[in-house]
This record gives sequence, structure tokens and C-alpha cells, in this order.
Amino acid sequence: MILKDLHKDWTIINSQYLHRRLNFDTYAKTLNCVAQIGALAEQHNHHPVFEVGWGYVEVRVWSHDVNAITQRDYRLAQAIDDLS
Repeated sequence: MILKDLHKDWTIINSQYLHRRLNFDTYAKTLNCVAQIGALAEQHNHHPVFEVGWGYVEVRVWSHDVNAITQRDYRLAQAIDDLS
């Protein structure tokens, strides 16, 4: 799996991590999304970094142990895409 296999909003930042911003029309929907991704991350045993604000969540995914993007990151990103 590679970047082009994911939702068009995923980007690679500094060759280090995958990034996607998801937008919502309420804060409650934003928090619900974070909770859903968090539960998914637990299932994958792979935990992204979130930035949360009113109406948006930014998700950053990378393999902390190797400080790079791996297939594990692409699989989690695809699972996040499947939620939306």
C-alpha cells in the first residue's frame, strides 16, 4: 500500500509521517471521530497523534520505533479512511 491508495486528503509531511485533517460541523462530531479512531488504534496497537479543535481533527501517523512511515501506518490510515 502507498499514499495513492489512501483518501486524497492524506499527505506525507517531511518524509516522516502521514497527515490528514478531517472537518466536522460540530465539536461533538469531532470528538466522536477521535473516539472512533482511538478505538481503531487500540485494535491495531498503533497510536496516532491528534490535534483537536472546534470542527476538526488532524491525525498524524508514523512508526515511532523506527521514526518513519511503514506499511503499518498505511494500514491504520486505510482503516481510518474506512470510518469516514
